[in-house]
Amino acid sequence: MENEKVDISWSAIWKSIIRPPRDEYTEDHLGESVFIYRGKTYIRKDYDILDKHGFILKCSFVEPDEDSRVN
Repeated sequence: MENEKVDISWSAIWKSIIRPPRDEYTEDHLGESVFIYRGKTYIRKDYDILDKHGFILKCSFVEPDEDSRVN
């Protein structure tokens, strides 16, 4: 019985390191899609990508707007 408790505890520890639980959040947590950082304007574009297992991955791509780009 004692070894079983140790095994369960050890399993919980390594699983939390190897595969930590996912955070739950909504797109509202990401903030505005257009924002200013260090005096430059950035635009966030959100995408849904379907993986090979049929799961939808929520992805974001952030880039400076045309006026903030370095030439």
